[in-house]
Amino acid sequence: MSLFPVPRMCKLGQFQCRHTHKCIPHGWICDGESDCGVTHRMVPDMSDEDPQLCQRGMSCPPNLFRCEESLQCRPITALCNDVPDCSDESDEGDFCHNKSLCDSVKCEHGCRPSPSGPLCYCPEGQQPNKSRCVDFDECLLDGSCDQICINNNGSFNCQCVSGYERSGSKCTAVNVPEDEPPSIVVSSTADIRHIHLNGSSYLGNSSLTPLQTLALEFSHRNRSLCYVQHKPSNAKLTCANIDNLNDSWDLPTPTMFPLDSVTHIALDWISGNWYFLDDTREMIFLCNSTMKACVILIGVNLSKPRGIALDPTKGYMFFTKWGASSPMLERTALDGSNRTTLVQQKIVYPYGVTVDYPTQHVYWVDTYLDFVERINYDGSNRRTVKKGFPVQNLYDITVFENNLYVTSWRNQSIIRLHKFNSDEYETVANLSRPFAIHVFHRQRQPEESHLCSFNNGGCQHICIPSWKKGHPVVQCLCKAGYRSMPTGHCVVDHINSNDDSAVELSEDEENDWHSLQPIGVQFEDCTACDSALEFCGLRMAKQSQFLLFGKARPAMIKGISLTGKQRPQEVMIPVMDLSRPAALDYDVRTQYIYYSDVQRYVIERQKIDGSERSVVLNKGINNCEGLAIDWMGRNIYWTDQGLRAIGVARLNDTSQRKHFLYSNMYHPRAIVVHPKMGLMFWTDWVSSASQKGKIEQAWMDGTHRKPLIETQLQWPNGLSIDYIGKMLYWCDAFLDKIERAALDGSNRQIVYDGPHLDHPYGLAYFYGSVYWTEFQKGTLHSKNLSVDEGAVETLSEEFSALFEIRVFDNSSQTGSNACSNKNNGCPELCLAVPNGTRCVCRDGHILEGSTCVVQSNYTAPSRCTARNFQCRDNLRCIDSRYVCDGDDDCGDGSDEDTRAGGICENVQCRDDQFRCDSNRCITRYWVCDGDKDCSDGSDEDPKECVNTTCSPTQFSCVISNRCIPLTWMCDSDPDCGEGDTSDEPSNCEYPECLPTEFECSNKHCVPYDYYCDGDDDCRDGSDEKGCHGFCDPATQILCQVDASCLPISSKCNGHVDCSDGSDETKCNKTRLGKMCKTDEFRCADGSSCIKKGLVCNKHKNCADGSDEKYCDGAVHEVEKSVVQITTEAPFECHYPSQLCDNGTFCLPVDWLCDGKLDCEDGSDEGLRCGERVCDRSSDCSHYCHDAPIGSICYCPSHLHLQPDKMTCLESHPCEAWGVCSQLCQPLKYGHKCLCEKGYKLQHDGFTCKSTENATAFVIFSNRHELRGVDLQTFNVKALISSLKNTIALDFYYKEDSNTVSIYWTDVIDDKIYRGTLVGGCKYQFMNVYYYVLYKDGTCCYA
Repeated sequence: MSLFPVPRMCKLGQFQCRHTHKCIPHGWICDGESDCGVTHRMVPDMSDEDPQLCQRGMSCPPNLFRCEESLQCRPITALCNDVPDCSDESDEGDFCHNKSLCDSVKCEHGCRPSPSGPLCYCPEGQQPNKSRCVDFDECLLDGSCDQICINNNGSFNCQCVSGYERSGSKCTAVNVPEDEPPSIVVSSTADIRHIHLNGSSYLGNSSLTPLQTLALEFSHRNRSLCYVQHKPSNAKLTCANIDNLNDSWDLPTPTMFPLDSVTHIALDWISGNWYFLDDTREMIFLCNSTMKACVILIGVNLSKPRGIALDPTKGYMFFTKWGASSPMLERTALDGSNRTTLVQQKIVYPYGVTVDYPTQHVYWVDTYLDFVERINYDGSNRRTVKKGFPVQNLYDITVFENNLYVTSWRNQSIIRLHKFNSDEYETVANLSRPFAIHVFHRQRQPEESHLCSFNNGGCQHICIPSWKKGHPVVQCLCKAGYRSMPTGHCVVDHINSNDDSAVELSEDEENDWHSLQPIGVQFEDCTACDSALEFCGLRMAKQSQFLLFGKARPAMIKGISLTGKQRPQEVMIPVMDLSRPAALDYDVRTQYIYYSDVQRYVIERQKIDGSERSVVLNKGINNCEGLAIDWMGRNIYWTDQGLRAIGVARLNDTSQRKHFLYSNMYHPRAIVVHPKMGLMFWTDWVSSASQKGKIEQAWMDGTHRKPLIETQLQWPNGLSIDYIGKMLYWCDAFLDKIERAALDGSNRQIVYDGPHLDHPYGLAYFYGSVYWTEFQKGTLHSKNLSVDEGAVETLSEEFSALFEIRVFDNSSQTGSNACSNKNNGCPELCLAVPNGTRCVCRDGHILEGSTCVVQSNYTAPSRCTARNFQCRDNLRCIDSRYVCDGDDDCGDGSDEDTRAGGICENVQCRDDQFRCDSNRCITRYWVCDGDKDCSDGSDEDPKECVNTTCSPTQFSCVISNRCIPLTWMCDSDPDCGEGDTSDEPSNCEYPECLPTEFECSNKHCVPYDYYCDGDDDCRDGSDEKGCHGFCDPATQILCQVDASCLPISSKCNGHVDCSDGSDETKCNKTRLGKMCKTDEFRCADGSSCIKKGLVCNKHKNCADGSDEKYCDGAVHEVEKSVVQITTEAPFECHYPSQLCDNGTFCLPVDWLCDGKLDCEDGSDEGLRCGERVCDRSSDCSHYCHDAPIGSICYCPSHLHLQPDKMTCLESHPCEAWGVCSQLCQPLKYGHKCLCEKGYKLQHDGFTCKSTENATAFVIFSNRHELRGVDLQTFNVKALISSLKNTIALDFYYKEDSNTVSIYWTDVIDDKIYRGTLVGGCKYQFMNVYYYVLYKDGTCCYA
């Protein structure tokens, strides 16, 4: 085995270390920390911090020098001043004693020695040029002027942009009206607030309580605040009067997509266009002010988009992303064109983004690196504004004048930062998990003259404010299905016609249209316009033919133009909200697109104009990977890989369906039909049984099946027919080639096998060209076959797996056969065959004369084994053991059907069992035991369990209602479960700790050696509190959780500055703190007020958690109001799903770290989600999913996750050691731990705790002494000393006398000794006896 690691290929978005060959995220490059590790020879690999790669300049501004071992810059005058100004003290040293260094240089103004030699410095306004002093450009220094800086010889002048007033170097924003102060609008988990810049509330109705509002924007000219409100039935874009937020109204819903997954919105205040960032569909789309005209701007390579900001005064859009591809900050024009990457290194989890219009700076936050950064519009001059404390776990950012305002999830607060001096910061307000933030002021939407502000710029649908050489330009866009004319008209792209004529507007429409044109504006063709105010209409080719294809992420079916010369133009509203659209075809007559969604077990259809979406088949479908439309007979054919069958159904009545079940068919995939010839063709992938792929042919009634091509095929896919040339085309996804053959299988030829083929999936032939999709690359290509060496053209890069492709052509699907005329008299299916047609009945029926009748003794075919159950609708095969177990394993409910005739109609539980979840039977021992074993919670129903009484030897927990042994009371361990400490009341008397022990806050005793050793030995953290002594108690306070020192003024100032709120605890009782309204609750520390409705809602909205105290079912006094709390049983949730919202919601694992807050407490996002642990490294044997805790491993359905939470095996976890502390009972989705007699299961579901009131200890020998370790305090005590060579020992417990006898051997004496331990934990030995063991095995007592 070689000692040298084999180089491996890193994933997209990763950097490969030069020597260790490790793969690390691109965002870790040049971050100041070496992440590549060391080689096998222990040589550090610093390639991710290579100076040439990082281009980190080593220079400091004039008159400053850089400290040796840091990036600090200090004044040259600080060298050799006997004060260490550098953290590494490199500014002081032996070089300071060399006075001759400066003598040789003869600096014009001043000189100081340095480790690298003499350094000259100059007076203010000048800089050294060798030994001379020359003019210094102060404009190069950040903050010299707020906005515009003009350098002069020896000085500089400052100016401000329009809308600001200058005072020296400062620029003050002018509002409209001028006397209105700037303010903040911010959303959080609790509400939307309108507050002053200092955090105080606005007068009047200044808060709203929509649920989980992430998307927030404002319109200053309309004096409105707008947000996406998620209602139970739909999501609405709602606006409210900024002066009275109770005055609200809904905007029209966009015609293109619903707003259910829109996480960010942005308003172009010049044109009135709305920009929507859709997280689930992974796209940015735009709608005009009426919401009637919408277009997709960016729909590719946009995994996990996280922030958006606009500058219509310059024509730019900025956004962040961090998903499947490399994390980036990008810039585009407002129409989505000219996409440019601004930042892609040293960036991991970019989130909020904002723009500073006067300085043309872009600011963004990185919530993983805890950075606030800045860059110019053109991607130059990147600067880090602030990093680390307090800018931790940031969400959003905005800018106003010289201040940045950020929202932090770490402190649940709004923090103000000075953008030029990051050491100047303060906490403005504390909120419940704040999200979006804006400053409401006119200069955040400044005035700009542009024609898009008047009559929509003369555009019928959408006007985009564009700029050319600083001059405003009108750019008109039309919604999908329309094309733009030079006059600004949007004419219907008449794809239903077979000619080249467009639909003309009526005379009234023409008159109405011309009335919208700006007065005095002459519309010209784009190529001829170069005036200051010009109009450019975007020409779109009329699309009577275009490409249709399916993609995986986001799952959709798109339509784009056939040409790839420009950015692919979408010609139809895409079919969205899919899972895996693997197969598709179209019907010219009805303009329907038919497609299969494999993961939803359904075939659906939708018209090209985006209307009339409906289900075609949702029963009898298992895994449809191919479908084809018989346009003559009005039928649909499909392959079903799960059933190993081919199906056909009538388009207008899919209940009339027929399956053709063939033997020796393993993985049927693509299918095409030739109705005129009466033939169908399909592909079958290689399998372990057949060992070869093949293309087969049959009549369209399923008869006369025969193999067409059987050699040199592996994964044939993407069938397409050249109906004129009578050729069959296909691609092979394994062999990476495109081939063709005559329809009888002869004349086989390789069409293309060049380098552009890498797992081709779909293929379409159209008029001498082939079009195909690349599954892995996510690209779409074409090649003209009429040119021998025709180049391969890339039409689109989708950055996602692509599936089937078709060329939609209105001139195709011509001709007819006998089935085209009234179904040729067939009662059900009319199927084409060579030289005729044939009438066929649905499954289970036969044709008798001209009628289809039920077939006697018919049994539907099944691919399931005798040990499996076949589901009714999707025909899946599940284990028969899972039938009638209370879980819908089929997904269609058929395995749990209790209706008459259902499989579970007669299910009964035994007398010693409890029935729940309709069909689940559990042992009655589990009922009212504090653990929710039924999904419906009926086994822990408070109404039923309230009458449950504990035995006399048990204690009844107040909140959890658990019954625990009385011996567990007052043992310093809360045993009642999370949130219930009723077994440890305040009147408990605990044993006193020894002088050598530390007393924990929970009354545990631990040795003083464990105090401040970095480990939580007390299990409440009290032994590690107050261990840091680096803060100056006279001027600072310690923020322990953040490991930082804060000014003493931060103590009890009404704002939570420490993450744990410790700076606002133990405050003076007489301190007033915040004054709360009558409908608000005042937190105990006085730091904030919250809505009374948030009290006892299982979420800590107060920093001190006081809003969730005393929520134990008793009366809770809240500002003289009474709140009754109902306690619910814990919620059952099967791993890897995760509980959230205080145990009331079970979250599927794939909802974790998906960028959407599915839990109200937000625990499914944040923390380590941004690290993408699964992409970097994973110890999971099968599946890995990113999670806030890092990653979670999970298994395929037929395997079990083992106790290590990483390995998937067929064996049940109960067969392994360490799953439970004592007994393990296998369950369907996991296991349940049980205990032996004398023990009871603790609330962690794993540990068995003794019901005896005895202290456990470990006894051991070190040859010369017997010692005991108290397992509660971990104290080690000597039991007996002065032994000679004690090897073996054991003990015997005598229950009636509560004594322990310890036996040990001494090999020197050849004797067995016995000692008695009296009084439980008192180590007193009495009556030391010994037994003499003779060599013959006999023993006598001595």
